[in-house]
Amino acid sequence: MRRPIHRAIALALLACAASAPDGGALAQAPSFTLGANFNGSSINQSGFIPPDTMGAIGPSDYVELINGRFARYGKTGVQQEARSLDSFWNTALAAGGGGSVQSFSFDPRVMYDRHSGRWFATAVDSLRSTTSGILVGVTTGSDPSAGNWRAFRFDADPTDLRWADYPTLGINGDWVTISNNMFGVAGTTSTSISVLTIPKASLTAGAPSLTGNKYFADTTAAPSPRLVDSNGFTLHPVYDYSNSSPNVGYLASRFNNSFLQVSTISGAVANPTLTGNRFVQTQTRSMGDINAPQLGANDNIDAGDARFSASPVLVNGKIWGAHSFDDGGKSRTVVYRLDATTNTLEFEGTVPLSNAALWAYYPSIAVNESGAIAIGFSGSDDATYVSTYAIAGQFDGTSVTWGTEQLLQAGLANYSRLDGAGRNRWGDYSALQVDPSDPTRFWTIQEFASATNEWQMRVTELRFNAVPEPSTIV
Repeated sequence: MRRPIHRAIALALLACAASAPDGGALAQAPSFTLGANFNGSSINQSGFIPPDTMGAIGPSDYVELINGRFARYGKTGVQQEARSLDSFWNTALAAGGGGSVQSFSFDPRVMYDRHSGRWFATAVDSLRSTTSGILVGVTTGSDPSAGNWRAFRFDADPTDLRWADYPTLGINGDWVTISNNMFGVAGTTSTSISVLTIPKASLTAGAPSLTGNKYFADTTAAPSPRLVDSNGFTLHPVYDYSNSSPNVGYLASRFNNSFLQVSTISGAVANPTLTGNRFVQTQTRSMGDINAPQLGANDNIDAGDARFSASPVLVNGKIWGAHSFDDGGKSRTVVYRLDATTNTLEFEGTVPLSNAALWAYYPSIAVNESGAIAIGFSGSDDATYVSTYAIAGQFDGTSVTWGTEQLLQAGLANYSRLDGAGRNRWGDYSALQVDPSDPTRFWTIQEFASATNEWQMRVTELRFNAVPEPSTIV
C-alpha cells in the first residue's frame, strides 16, 4: 500500500516539477572535481608573448599547440614529445603538400574531431608580408604524434595586398573551416576577413589534400560591399560537437555593442555559398579593451575585448558561445545560446562569480549533449596574481544554474612584459573541450603567471559529478 507523504514535502516536490521546463526537473548547481592537472610549456620554451593558449583532448592524448611550441602529453600529464612550432609544421608540410614555413608560424589552433577520429590544426606565417600563408594540418588517424601529421600551405592573398592574422578553426560533418582577419600589407589597403572551406572528406582521405576547397576573400584594395561588412570581424567558425547539421556550417562574431552576427556556409560541399547579414540582438555590452589588475605594482594585464576568442560549439542544433566584455570597467564573461536554424537567442547571461572582486578574461566554453557547461578562464584582482579558473553550469531548457568557480592553478608572481605598443599582452585565447571518451569529463588549457614576468600553460581535467534525479531524492 502507498505510504503517506508529509503534505509540505509533497507540495514542495509538486511545485518543483511544475516550474521545470518540459515537465523535467529543475537544474541543480553542478560541481566537478579535478582530475589530471599539470603544467604545460612556458615562456622560456616558447619565446613568444602572448602564447596564444591552445590545446585539445583526444582519446589518449592532450595536444598543446601554442606560439613557438608543439607538445603532446598522455592523459596523466606525462609529456610524450615536444618540438618548436616551426619544426612541427615543416615536418607535416614535408609529409603532405611540400614546401616550408615562410618567416615563422604563429597563432595556432588545434581540434580533435570525434566523428572522423582525426586531429585538425591551423596557423599562419609571414607576419605583415606579401608572402603570408595559411597552414592547414590533419592527422592520418587518431594518433597525434608529430610524424602522423600532413599539412598544406595556402596563399593567404594571391594579390599580395593583405596578410592573414588571428586564424579561427571550426569543423562540422562536411567542412573544415578557417577564417582570418586580413590586414593591408602596406597599411593602406582596407581591413577585411577571409574564409577558407575544405571538404572534410578531402582531408581525411587516404592521401589528404585541399581538393574542393573554396576561398572567400576580398581581392581588391577597397571592395564594396566588403566581406567583413556582411559577415563581421574576427569571424569564428563553430565546432559542430553533435555533427547535427549536414551541408550547413555556422560562423559567429560580435557585431557591435548590441548584436551578434551569424553567417552560414551551405550548398554543394565543393562549391558552397557563404551567407552573412544574420543579426541577433543582445543586451548592450561594452566592447572596450581593458587592463585587468593583479597583485603587485603592475595593474596592466591586457584582458582583451568582446570578440569570440575561443570556439563556439554547436550541440543538438544550438550554438553556444562565450566572450569577455567590459562591465563598467571590469572584465566579465557572458554566455549565449542561439537556435542555429531560426537565429533565435534562447539564453544570454553573465557568468556569476562568488568572488566579486575577480576579473575574468579569455574564456573558453564546452557543452555536452546533456546540457552540462564548462567555462575556463584566466582571472586576477588586486589581491591575486593571474591564475586559472573554471566554473560549471547546467542548462535546464530555460536558464543556466551555475556552480562556484574553482581555482585550478594559482598565479605565483607579478607579470609584466610590454610589447612595442605598451601592452602587457595575455591570452590571446584559451581552449576547452569535452573528452571524446567520456562526456562527463572536460579538459581546459589556461595561462597563469608562474614566476616574475613569466607565463606557463596549465592543462586541467574537470570531472563532473553526477546530479541525482528528483525521484532518487524522494
